[in-house]
Amino acid sequence: MSYEEILQTTEDGRFRVKLVADECPEEPYDDGQSPLLRIGRDPYDRARAEHIMATGRPLDADEYVEAAVARWGGPSSDRWPLVETYLRAFHGVTAIETWHSGSYWYVTYDPAAWREHVGAPAGSVDMSSYRAWCEGDVWGYVVEKRVTWHTDDPGYPDEERWEDTDESCWGFYGSDGANGKYLRETALEALAYADEPYAHMAAMHKILPGILNRWDRATVARIHDNHHAAPWAAEYDHTHPDPHAPFTTGQDAARTRLEYLRGVLRAEQISQGELIELANLAGYIEAGDTELLEAAGVPESAAYDPAKLAAWIADRKA
Repeated sequence: MSYEEILQTTEDGRFRVKLVADECPEEPYDDGQSPLLRIGRDPYDRARAEHIMATGRPLDADEYVEAAVARWGGPSSDRWPLVETYLRAFHGVTAIETWHSGSYWYVTYDPAAWREHVGAPAGSVDMSSYRAWCEGDVWGYVVEKRVTWHTDDPGYPDEERWEDTDESCWGFYGSDGANGKYLRETALEALAYADEPYAHMAAMHKILPGILNRWDRATVARIHDNHHAAPWAAEYDHTHPDPHAPFTTGQDAARTRLEYLRGVLRAEQISQGELIELANLAGYIEAGDTELLEAAGVPESAAYDPAKLAAWIADRKA
């Protein structure tokens, strides 16, 4: 794989997703993974071993394993079989995996104490994430949108270009095997939702009658090029819900969606489209819920007063 790869473009050619090599990836943190040894040489050219990423597992035996490597040498030593025998005899190891990065030997193994601690079966060794990091095989995806830049100067033609959207994610270690499959599946899922900021609601439109108001429809229209609203938008009853009426099926679903938006808001991962959606659903937010109301753009003066909140919503409709 090159440093960038266009994975897929939507049928209408308006969006695409590309895989991009991460230029500054963080060292992977795999809490509870099988013990991982890094073996180098000390100033006296003796094997020197240290456990890395040593969290989320029993650590009592680490110093003894490191001492065994210092005594008998690393995988390139003719005495390495003694280390493997020691691991199997005294630590219940069933599988050992080694890899040389060009500078260090890396060894992972599955001691009985670790298997019991994490509930892993025998033979469960894996250092694929760390190896991918050492080899620079760390990726992210970026969803891009085709935009047209117009000019008022007849001497310059309009220009089409691809620009990044808010949909991106980084920290995928490995582009092959199961890791690579997960990377591609996640990127394609992001692309599927790029063209429809309200796609999750479109899929639920049979149980969400009345959830979008006229302002929602106008917003969806603005989001789409040339002010074309999504085909499903016309199917809704665009009257705004009464925030004080008993819950209906649509209102229950809206409250469920609000809790999702609360989660991404707290995680500081909410997108611009989700903020717009949150403002659209202000009529479903309870008075006094300042966390959601503030993010929805409701003024503080209306946040605690149901009557003022209803008036604010009515003003938005107008």
